[in-house]
Amino acid sequence: MVSKPKQRGFHGQGRVLFLLSKHENISQRELASLAQIKPGSMTEILTRMERDGLITRQRDVSDKRVIHVRLTKAGTELAKENHQRHQWFCKTLFGTLSDEEKAELNRLILKIDQNIKNECLKNKEGENSHA
Repeated sequence: MVSKPKQRGFHGQGRVLFLLSKHENISQRELASLAQIKPGSMTEILTRMERDGLITRQRDVSDKRVIHVRLTKAGTELAKENHQRHQWFCKTLFGTLSDEEKAELNRLILKIDQNIKNECLKNKEGENSHA
């Protein structure tokens, strides 16, 4: 039996850690856009992460409105731990499925996801037509 890695962090942080591990020295605005998190919420998340020593923020020298975000060594380590925890979770959840079953599950999830997106778009268009 594989032992479960210890969980650390708070809501929203995992996605931010993952994105920062893939995009070095990204601007705070770009990060919020990639994470699909409102700028104000991103500021809160980054403030906590900076307080916890997981990231650094630095103003751009040529454009003081731009703030660049980077992982610290502790942030990089936590991103690795999160990745290992994610791998453990996937192995635990899907480990008994065959490759064919995994492909079919993925196909069905994508179909459901597309249906949800279509319904949300219909609802949004309906709201706009009543305005």
